[in-house]
Amino acid sequence: MPKLCDSDDIPLESQPSSCQFCKCDASKLYCCPKCNAFYCSLKCYKSKQHAKCSEQFYKDQVEITVNGNIVPEVKVDERLKTATSFEDYMKKMKEVDMNKTEEEINPQLEAE
Repeated sequence: MPKLCDSDDIPLESQPSSCQFCKCDASKLYCCPKCNAFYCSLKCYKSKQHAKCSEQFYKDQVEITVNGNIVPEVKVDERLKTATSFEDYMKKMKEVDMNKTEEEINPQLEAE
């Protein structure tokens, strides 16, 4: 994910005022996480001047995908795996939730 260059990330004296590739004065610049180059758009990120870095990023991503080094981000609820229908899933959720407190069911709500 591209990272916007904020004043917290980069000292004020080091912050550029223009894109390092097209030289435009952009109000928002992104910073390449590999080489720390400043760019204004995807077009500049993929430009010939930045190709060595960006191409390596894409090669790394393909290698990760091919080798299966992807960590699953979403944990699938076991009730969903065993449910035969939406109604069955909701029934299983209700059975489990009956044994929980209101705070466990809705942790975003403050307990009274």
